[in-house]
Amino acid sequence: MNRYRCSTRVNPGRRRGAVLLIALWVLVTLGLVVLGLNREAQLLNTRAASQVGQIQARWLARAGVERGLERLAADLTTYDWSGEDWYDDPAVFDNAALADGFTFTVTAPPAPGDPDDAARFGLDDEASRLAVNAYGQAALSRLPDMDEATAAAILDWRDNNEEQRPGGAERGHYNDLDFPYDIANRPLRTHREMLLVKNVTPELFFGEDANRNGRLDFNENDGDRLPPADNADGTLNRGLAGVTSVYAYRRNVTLSNAPAIKLDDINAAELQTRFGFSDALAEAVVEANPDDVFDLVGQSGAGEAQDGELDQIDFDWVANNFEEFTTEDDDILGGRVNVNTASRAVLEALPQLTDAAVDNIMSMRDRGQGVAKLGTLFAEGVLTEEEFRRAAERLTVRSNTFRVVSRGVSPSGTRVEVEAVIDRGGSRPVLLYWHER
Repeated sequence: MNRYRCSTRVNPGRRRGAVLLIALWVLVTLGLVVLGLNREAQLLNTRAASQVGQIQARWLARAGVERGLERLAADLTTYDWSGEDWYDDPAVFDNAALADGFTFTVTAPPAPGDPDDAARFGLDDEASRLAVNAYGQAALSRLPDMDEATAAAILDWRDNNEEQRPGGAERGHYNDLDFPYDIANRPLRTHREMLLVKNVTPELFFGEDANRNGRLDFNENDGDRLPPADNADGTLNRGLAGVTSVYAYRRNVTLSNAPAIKLDDINAAELQTRFGFSDALAEAVVEANPDDVFDLVGQSGAGEAQDGELDQIDFDWVANNFEEFTTEDDDILGGRVNVNTASRAVLEALPQLTDAAVDNIMSMRDRGQGVAKLGTLFAEGVLTEEEFRRAAERLTVRSNTFRVVSRGVSPSGTRVEVEAVIDRGGSRPVLLYWHER
């Protein structure tokens, strides 16, 4: 019987080759894992750096708002005009550095009369705009690009009833939209709420001001080459956003923040103490029970005044002391337009002002004069007596609310822009609105 022995021998060279291949495969796999981890680490690092830059830019933008708050708190004048530091101060608001590479810039629309592409570094006075919650059809319809139907729709949106004005819109219109929503039937609470109103399109609201900086940029003056579409006329149409406000108001106080004298609660002692009225004139005014501040004109104490006492009231005196009196009981009054900061378009929207009166106001401002009190408009012949009687209740020289547009830039180049509205009318400034973009 034959026996056979089988033996299997592995070539040592082949074994070494297999081990080498396995080792190479492991190394390649580990290399790919390391590369993947490194790539992931780079992405995480980039993402973290981006988030850090975003946070830094956001706080830098907020620093610009805080700078605006500081400037308003330091403003001790009793009237607000374009000659003040909060209005335009590049040294404080233009590319202000908190540390190397950490900057903010606060910008505002050009001053009325300046080129539309001019830079202004400061705050925007809300009282330079028309308060849409405080004015009716006559004023709203006179705003640029506004028609009667759109004005009616705004009034229907803010009233508290379902009675539709001609051309306006009530609940039925908004409920029938493809994406329906309720009508507010209350005053507008934010500026952009106007975009919910029938006929108020983004084109009407923002105009040609695509980036909402209030300044004419190259792409806003090139026709249809780059968005937005514009007429390339060298003038910026800022839309309704540039001429209206929902934040402007006037406190029912004097320019020095003292309580205004209410004509329906007038007393002789206060008139004597505050204005030096004679006994007879004070009693005559109380007896007349005036309904309007202009009813004071012609009141007389019949010549019974002592030395230094006022015994007769003429129109000059009423105009000069106009802000000392009120016919309103509310502490907060609807927006008045600041004659020192309003644009021509806003002044022209007031039915109480004639074209000639607007021309006179703008001419006075071109001479670099700020109006310290409304009576100056009459004293310097800017408004006639009749024009002053008509318009004074719609005007002011003092502002309580201001818009701040602040752009923060971090060392990485990340930018964040904040738009805020500050109310300084109370015991301390508060923020009414905050929007980041």
